[in-house]
Order: sequence, then structure tokens, then C-alpha cells
Amino acid sequence: MAGGVASLPWLFYDWAMQKKIIICGIGNPYRSDDGAGVHAARMLASDFASYICETTPERFIDEICEHEAETVIIIDSANFDGKPGEYRKLDVEEVENYTITTHIIPIPLIVKMLEQCGKKVEIYGIQFGDISFGDRLTSEVEKGVERLIAELRSKFSR
Repeated sequence: MAGGVASLPWLFYDWAMQKKIIICGIGNPYRSDDGAGVHAARMLASDFASYICETTPERFIDEICEHEAETVIIIDSANFDGKPGEYRKLDVEEVENYTITTHIIPIPLIVKMLEQCGKKVEIYGIQFGDISFGDRLTSEVEKGVERLIAELRSKFSR
């Protein structure tokens, strides 16, 4: 019983942290590695509030703004001349140079709208290898998504 009681503050802390984070997965899941952000958001759905935004993140702005979360993590595929599967935290100024545009509204505008409603926004880009038509990630990008997920879980769970 004492062991269970001692762990309760950690359980509450984990639960409280998870409620403060929203994952926003962006990309086209039918363009191979462009679906990396969507794939990551699906995998993180058991840990955080996750929105599978695909190519229209603007559809979710109002709902995200109404959510109690303080931080929005945007995950999207990007081309920053890295190795496929490599990921980076990107500044909003870098995003226009590095992301591919399979979404209608540019990411910097999405970030601006989210910041206007009081959200802190972090952007992670995953270097794609193949963006031809297909519904599977390449193995390198899938491994990169798994590494990013592990990092986000570690960063926001304690």
C-alpha cells in the first residue's frame, strides 16, 4: 500500500503534463514519408491529445485553441538536406525553407494563429526520403519517427 501511495504524485504529474500538450500531425499519409507527422501523432495518441491534421491543420485551429493545453507540438515532414529519418526542432522562420507544401495553409500562419490564442508552439521536422504515392513510411523515416516519439515522451512525461 505504501508503494502505491508514494507513486500517486508521479501519476498525477504525468497526467497533468499530458493534458498540457497537444500533438498536431501534419502531412499526406498517401505520399509515403510525407505522412511522418500523421504517423507520429497516431502513435502518440495514447499519451497526449493528438490531432491527425493531415493536409488541413487549419480545420483544427478553433478546437485546439479551446483546449486547455498550453503547448502544441507540430510534427511534419521536411527537407532540410538531412538523412532520411533525421529530425530537428525547427524555428518558425526556418519552416518555409524546410517543409514541403502538401497542406493548404503555410505552417507559419498556423503557428501565428495558435500563438494568438495563447499557445506555445514547437515544430519538429522529419527529413523525408520518398514522397511518391504510397501509404507506408520508408524504414529510415519510420525509425526516425520512433526516435522522435521516444524523445517527446521523455521530455513531456517528467
